[in-house]
Amino acid sequence: MPLLFSSEPGREDSARTYSSAALAWLFIALGFFFLLRQTFTSARIYSPDFANIFAGAVCLLHGNSPYRFVSVQAALAQHGYFLTTAKTWPASLPLYPPFTLALFLPLAGLGYANAASAFYLLTLAGCAVVCLRVLLTSSGLAEIRPVWRGLLLCLLMISPETRWALGNGNPVVLVTALLLLCCFDTDPRWRWLRVLAFALAVLLKPQIALPFTLPLLVKPQDGWRMLLRAFAFVAVVTAAAFAWCARQPETAAWTSDLQANLALGAAAGNTMSLTEHAYVFDPRLNLAYLFGYWIGSPHLDVLLTAGVLLVLCAALCWALTRRTIRSRQQWALAVAATAALTLLPVYHRSYDALLLAMALPWALMATRIRHQAISAWCTLLLIAASTVIWARHLPVRWRGLHGVEQPASLIGFLSHRTHALLVLALAVLLLFVLLRNDVERAQS
Repeated sequence: MPLLFSSEPGREDSARTYSSAALAWLFIALGFFFLLRQTFTSARIYSPDFANIFAGAVCLLHGNSPYRFVSVQAALAQHGYFLTTAKTWPASLPLYPPFTLALFLPLAGLGYANAASAFYLLTLAGCAVVCLRVLLTSSGLAEIRPVWRGLLLCLLMISPETRWALGNGNPVVLVTALLLLCCFDTDPRWRWLRVLAFALAVLLKPQIALPFTLPLLVKPQDGWRMLLRAFAFVAVVTAAAFAWCARQPETAAWTSDLQANLALGAAAGNTMSLTEHAYVFDPRLNLAYLFGYWIGSPHLDVLLTAGVLLVLCAALCWALTRRTIRSRQQWALAVAATAALTLLPVYHRSYDALLLAMALPWALMATRIRHQAISAWCTLLLIAASTVIWARHLPVRWRGLHGVEQPASLIGFLSHRTHALLVLALAVLLLFVLLRNDVERAQS
C-alpha cells in the first residue's frame, strides 16, 4: 500500500491507486523545486517582513524598544541587513507584538542571513510535516483522491501568495500550514502536536489564528480541551514576554511605541490608510479598507464594518452551534467559511489571502455533490480570480499608472478594492451554503 491512499481502498483497483500516488508525488516534487528556486535567494538576502521580526527580537534581547525606528535600524545594520531608508518605514512598520518576537529570540544571536535561512528552512520543514500528515495521509481529507491532493499542494506552493510571503519572510505560510494540521488532522495520537501547532499559530499571527477557535471548539476529535491546553501555552509565553518588557526601561513603554507606529501606518498616503485611491500593487483585504474608499469618516467606517461583521459572525456561530459535524465535507465547509471571514475584520495584506487555501478541501469535495457543485466551482473561481488579478497587477492596467491619486469612482472602487470584494463575496457564499445545509437538515 503506498503512502497516499484512500480510506476506502475497495473503490479503486491497485493500478489506479499507485498511479494516483505517483502523480501526486510528482506534483509535490515539482512544487517544492519551483518554490525553492523562486524564493530562497530573496528570503536569505532581502526579506523585509522577517527583517522587522529579527530586528525586534535583537532589540528585545538587548533591552531596546523593538518599535522605534532608530533601534530597529541599528540592529539591522549591526547584523548585516541591507538598510531600508527612512522614507520606506511606513510601508514596512515594526508591528509584531512582544510574544511573537519572543519566539525568535533563539535566532537573535545569529547574523541576519543565517537567521533568515534558518526561519526559511523551518517554514519549509513545517510545511513538509503538514504535507505528509494532513494533505497526504490524514483521514480528514480521505474523500479527495491522492492525485488531487498532490495537485492541490503543488498549486499552493507555486501560488504568488506563497512565493511572495515566503520570499518576504512573512509567517503566514507557516501559520496556514499549522492551521491545516489543526483543522484536518484527526489522529488521537497527534493530539499534542495539534495543541502545539495551534499555540504557535496564535503566537505568530493571532489575527489569523484566533478566529479558528470557533470551529476547533466543536471539532469532535479535540474540542475545548485542546484549546485550553493551547491557550495555556500561549499565556505562559505572553506573560514571560510582557514581564521581560516591563523590567527593561526602554521596552516598558512598548505599547505607546506600537500605537504610534499603527497611527503612522494609518495616516493618509501610507499603506495602511483606509481611504487611499492610488496603491494597488499590494492591496488590503479587510472590510474597513473596502468601505473606506467611499467613507471619509473613520468612525462611520468602523461602525459600518462592525455592523456587517456582527451579522456575518453571528451567522457562523449560529451554524456551528446548531449543527453537529457529521461528515468530513461538513467540517471542511465550516473551516472554509471561517477562513474567509478571518480576513475581513482587521488589517490584512494581499498575501494573507493564502489562508483561503483552507477553503480548497471543501471545494474539491463538494464538486462531486450535486446540490453544492455550483457553489464549489464558484469558490474555486473566486480564489483563482484573487490570485490571478494580484499576480498580473490587473488593477494597474485597468487604471493606468501606479501611484496616481484619482477621485473616487465606481471603476476605481472595482479596481482598487478588487481583492477585498472577492474575499467578501467568498465569505458570503460559504456562509450561505453553510446556513442552507442547516435549513435542509432541519427540514429533512
